[in-house]
Amino acid sequence: MAPRCRRRTAAFFVHLGVAVACLWPSVLHFTDHIPLGSEPTPTVPFFNLWTLEWNAYEFAHGLVHYWDAPIFAPSTGAFARSEAQPLTGAVFWVLRTVIDAPAAYSLLVLAFLVLNGLAAARLARTLGAGAVAAIATGVLAQVAPFVIGQLGVLQLVCAFPFWFALERIVTYRRRPALSVALGIAAWCIVCILTSGYYAIFLAVMLAVTAPVMLLGVVPLRRFALHAVIVIGVVAVVCGPYLLAQERRTSGERWTASTVTALSATPSDYFQSAPTIMPAVWSRRDASTDRDGIAGFPGLATIALAASGAAIGWRRGERRSTLALVGVLVVGAGLSGGMHLGVGAFEPYRLLFDHVPGFDRLRSPYRFIVLTQVALVGLAAFAVDGLWNVRRRLGRVVVVGAVLAAMAEGIPASARSARVPDTRRFDWVEWLDTKPTGNVALVPFPATGSADDYVATTVAMLAGFEHGHPLVNGYTGFFPADYYVLWSAMRTFPSACSTELLQQHSTKYLVVDRTWLSAVRRNDLGALGWHPVFDGHDHIVYAAGPERLHGSCE
Repeated sequence: MAPRCRRRTAAFFVHLGVAVACLWPSVLHFTDHIPLGSEPTPTVPFFNLWTLEWNAYEFAHGLVHYWDAPIFAPSTGAFARSEAQPLTGAVFWVLRTVIDAPAAYSLLVLAFLVLNGLAAARLARTLGAGAVAAIATGVLAQVAPFVIGQLGVLQLVCAFPFWFALERIVTYRRRPALSVALGIAAWCIVCILTSGYYAIFLAVMLAVTAPVMLLGVVPLRRFALHAVIVIGVVAVVCGPYLLAQERRTSGERWTASTVTALSATPSDYFQSAPTIMPAVWSRRDASTDRDGIAGFPGLATIALAASGAAIGWRRGERRSTLALVGVLVVGAGLSGGMHLGVGAFEPYRLLFDHVPGFDRLRSPYRFIVLTQVALVGLAAFAVDGLWNVRRRLGRVVVVGAVLAAMAEGIPASARSARVPDTRRFDWVEWLDTKPTGNVALVPFPATGSADDYVATTVAMLAGFEHGHPLVNGYTGFFPADYYVLWSAMRTFPSACSTELLQQHSTKYLVVDRTWLSAVRRNDLGALGWHPVFDGHDHIVYAAGPERLHGSCE
C-alpha cells in the first residue's frame, strides 16, 4: 500500500473511532434507536427521520409530489416549510434499500461526524500541517461542542462543507484556477442541499474570507470572472429547488421577539453540555428553550487556537490567519442576533429586515458554529507547530491537548430515542385497509412547544404505513389555517372544532384512549363521530354523513 493511501486509511479509522466515541453507547442500538443529542424530547429527531423518509419515498416515485407532503391536509406545499434536506435524503434513500430507517439515519449521523474530521484535516494539510497534525486537527473538529450538542438535529451535524470550502479558498489563493473555484461551488451546493441554516452561514463565511484571502493576490478580472461562474453554477443547480421552496413559503418569517429570545448572550459562551470531563464552566440548563447550545468551545481548543493565530502569523500565513479570525469575530457577533447593537445601531436587525434568508433564521445563536469552525482552523497551526518543535515535549503537549478537547467535547453519554415500529400499531394496520381519507390525531398538542409534538411526529411516521394524509403535522413554519384549527381543538369535542375538522376533509379521528373520558365519548357521538375501530391504545372514529355549518361564527 502506498504511503499516501496508508495515511488516508489511518485518518479514516481514527476519525471513525472518534465518531463512534461521540455516539457511544447509542451506537449499540442503532437498528431501532436514533441519536437524541441534547434534545429534551425526540420530536426533532423523529421529524428529521420523517423528512428523510419522505425524501426517499419521493425519490422512489419520481418527485411528483415532493413539496406536497401529506401533513396539514388539505394544505399544499407543507414540505417547503422546513429543512427539506434533499441531498441527505437521496443518500438515505440508497441506504434505506438495504437497512431499516433508524439504522440508515444513525449511519448518516456517524458519516457526518467522520466527514467533519476529514474536512478539517484536509484544511490543516492545505495550511501546511503534517499528516499526524492534520488528523489531530480533524479530531478537534469532530468534538466541537456546538456540533456535538446538535446530534439530535441532523442537518446541524453536517458542518464539513465549512472546512472543505475554506480549504478550497486557501488553495485558490495559491492556484487561482477555475477547477479550484468550482470546488467552492460544489461545497456551496452540498451545503444548500443539506442545511438551509448552514447555507446562509456559509455565505457569510465566504463574504468574510474571500476579500481577505484573495483581493490583491488574485487578479481582479480573473477573480470576478470566477466568482460569476461560481454563482452561476450554484444558481443553475440549486436555483429551481430554492425558487420552488420560496414560492410556497413567500411571506413566512419569524417575529423579532422570537429571534430575540433565541439570540446568544455573552453568558451563553460559558455554557457547556455534560461531557466526560467534569464541568469547568457552568452546564447548560436542560430546561432552556435553546436546546443543544454549547457556546463554550473548550479550554484546550481555545489555547490551541490562540497559539495557532500567533504561529500562523509568524509563518507568513497572515491572510489565512486574518480570515479565520474574521470568521470567529463575525460568527460571535451574529450569534448575538437582536442583542447585537451599539445605541440605535442594530446590525442584525438590518440583516433581518433587508437581507433575504435572515428573517427565516429562528435561532441566531447557531452562528456559534462559525466561531468553532474558525477556532479549529486556527488550532491547526498550533498543532503542527508543536508537533514539529522540540518533538518529544511538543508531541506530548499535542496529544494532551487533543485528549483534553475530546474530554471537553464528547458527551458523558450519547442519548438516543427508540423509534416506534409503526407497522405494529393496530390502528395503522386497520387504516391501511380502508379507503383514503384525511386523519386527525386527537388530542392536538396542548401547547406550541416541540415537547408536545412527539405523538404527532410518530403519527407522521405511521403515515408511510397506512397512506392517509394527516390533518396534524409538525414543521418549521406552521400553516395559518392549522393555527385556527389547533386553537379550536382546545375545546374538542365541540361544534366549532368539528366544523373546522370537516372543512379539513377529516374522515377519521385516531383518539388516544387515555384522553377519551365518558363525557367526551358522549359528546363525540352527539357531534356525529362514530367509533369504527377499538384498538389497544387508540380508538378510531369516523365522520358521519351529517355536516355542521356556521358553528364557529
